[in-house]
Amino acid sequence: MVIPTSWGDRDSKRTADMGDDHPVLKVNDMSTASNQLAISAESVSFSAGAAGTTGVVALDKAPVMDATGALVGSSADTSLAWVTGTILTTEVAYLKQTSDTVQLAALSNGEYAIDYPTGKIRYCKATAGTTDTTNYTTRQTNIEVTATGSTSVTEATHDSAVVADGPQIQAEAKAFDDNPLPNTVSEGDAIRVAATLSGVQYFFPVTEDGAETPMTNEDEAMKNNQAGYTVHGQVAVFDGSALPTTGGTEGDASSFAVTSQGVQFVTLVNDDGSDYGQIKGYDSGTDSMKGFEVSPLSSHHVEETLADVTNETNATTSYYMDMDGYKTFAVQIEINSGATDTTTVTVEASIQDDGTAAASATYQDVTNEWFEAANFTEDTILERNVPVDVKFVKIKTVTAGGNNDADYALYSKKSY
Repeated sequence: MVIPTSWGDRDSKRTADMGDDHPVLKVNDMSTASNQLAISAESVSFSAGAAGTTGVVALDKAPVMDATGALVGSSADTSLAWVTGTILTTEVAYLKQTSDTVQLAALSNGEYAIDYPTGKIRYCKATAGTTDTTNYTTRQTNIEVTATGSTSVTEATHDSAVVADGPQIQAEAKAFDDNPLPNTVSEGDAIRVAATLSGVQYFFPVTEDGAETPMTNEDEAMKNNQAGYTVHGQVAVFDGSALPTTGGTEGDASSFAVTSQGVQFVTLVNDDGSDYGQIKGYDSGTDSMKGFEVSPLSSHHVEETLADVTNETNATTSYYMDMDGYKTFAVQIEINSGATDTTTVTVEASIQDDGTAAASATYQDVTNEWFEAANFTEDTILERNVPVDVKFVKIKTVTAGGNNDADYALYSKKSY
């Protein structure tokens, strides 16, 4: 590696071998969030000796930040400033890929290089001085614990004063005997939670002064549990009768029923816990559950009477079938042959499916295309076995003759 003898323009001559004077650090972990910490007049000691003496020293805090305190600094943007500035006078780039010995040999009097993430300094003194002070900005992670509302330390909090290794959340050991807790505090004072003599926190209802609240027998077992918070069940002999204890009003604590071995009951019961009765899918003869087809093929159809008219006034009348979700259909036409008036039936279809009502949709006559006839005037069954991809089918009747005695009936069946 070639080390330049002059460092005056070293910032414009960085190479891949030399490296930058610090890496770009990007942090997106909010658990490492920190605040700025201003360091003022930190004393830094250098090796004894005349001007030209070299050495390595480290600042007390790291990293050394830029002028704003937002990013790790560099020789081009730093928060570090020497108070006297006579021993170390000129900053040069810190060569991360170069050993201390190599870079120290290349430094001129007064030059120094800082590794900003670690606070390490390589230097060559300009004078025989051995100490200087410096100001810079670093960052720190703090956990602040503040007792508000009282300037005094109460009995419930005094133990925290002896913790030398950092803040802790403490609990006050107490034998829970249904009596109020011995210590009371004012609103805003620091407090500790109550715990068993083995340090396990209590979890069950208490009054404002710490006394036990009345418990139902579903809750009682919880109080005797000294090993932690546990979900309990109520032992019950399931004989089909209502459970012996009712829950009271809505919102009360309750528990599930278990056998004497603690196995939870899983069965159908009424609201009071009594037996719901035999599950209809159970076959007692084979001691097995039956299987049922929820939607068998035999049910995939819908039938309706479209019309049943007596003495129809001469008119044109339309009857509609919504084919949405259906593939095929059949229509049975029954016309009274003894009537004087005639009844003519045709079939129309519409694909229009934009929310328009059936009576307002646009239709095309499909009688001949689907059933090979222009119309029908006698009893017949029109069966469309080929799937039809339409929205509506219209069965249109026209009665004529002037006697108003036409009788007819229309029956439909749609399949999907």
